[in-house]
Amino acid sequence: MREWSIAVKSIKKKEIDIKEKFNEFEIIRGKPQKELSERADEAVIYMQKMYREMREFRTETKSDFTSLTNKTSEGIDETRLLRKETNYDFNKMDGKYDKVSSKMDDMANTLKQTNKTLKEEFEKLSNALLKLATKTIQK
Repeated sequence: MREWSIAVKSIKKKEIDIKEKFNEFEIIRGKPQKELSERADEAVIYMQKMYREMREFRTETKSDFTSLTNKTSEGIDETRLLRKETNYDFNKMDGKYDKVSSKMDDMANTLKQTNKTLKEEFEKLSNALLKLATKTIQK
């Protein structure tokens, strides 16, 4: 099967004398039925070549597409795993945050109570010192 529309087997060179330059030429064709058959044969050759190239392209593309699909699936799986791990970590942090938050609330309440007690004791001490100073001045 030929790949191109012509198949040159040999070229014979022959010099001829010409009287004037040619400005145009004419292609002399054979009988229409024979010409049509030859062109149909050539069309088949081109179509076979195109079909072969399309199959090669399809094979290459299919391989690339399969690879891309696999990589996309792997990426989706990795994303799902990351999301699962992140949710687990956030749930774990949420539990720890609740404990820390509760302890901080307890500390804040303890500090408020300590502050209140210190104010009361400071007021008692101030009153006692004032009484003592007043008694000392009166004597």
